[in-house]
Amino acid sequence: MSGIPVIVVPPTAPGRLYPRYINRAGIFVIQSRLPRPCPHGVNIDGRVILDFGEDRILVGVEVLGRPFGKGKMEVTRPSATPGDIRLGEALTGSSEYDWPIFMSYDVQQDIGRISFDEGDFDRAVALSDTASALLRGDNLIGFWFSLAR
Repeated sequence: MSGIPVIVVPPTAPGRLYPRYINRAGIFVIQSRLPRPCPHGVNIDGRVILDFGEDRILVGVEVLGRPFGKGKMEVTRPSATPGDIRLGEALTGSSEYDWPIFMSYDVQQDIGRISFDEGDFDRAVALSDTASALLRGDNLIGFWFSLAR
């Protein structure tokens, strides 16, 4: 089983994350609008990087390379409760995992999903109105997002 141990805490301004594609850099991000130092990081397969602030709150997700192809994962909006994702106490500094990454994108609805576990989530945490963290138990296993305007 893959997944990053996390704690769900009440929502804060730095923990509100918004998706966008940065054309000039060629990366997809889900990030806070408030710049912050990120002393804790998780690198998944060299393609997905999760940045956590000094308070261990998730403040950014970067997807490197061509992120989305045709996938078969369900990408509909999950039912989610607002909150922030806080890195579990067991992880500190930088961590690396060699997990497979699964990505799906529905071009007609401009919604997508990034997962680093083949299994399905059992709850979702709304990081904003356009992004949610997907969890199985207390493990972060992916993200849902909407680029629709």
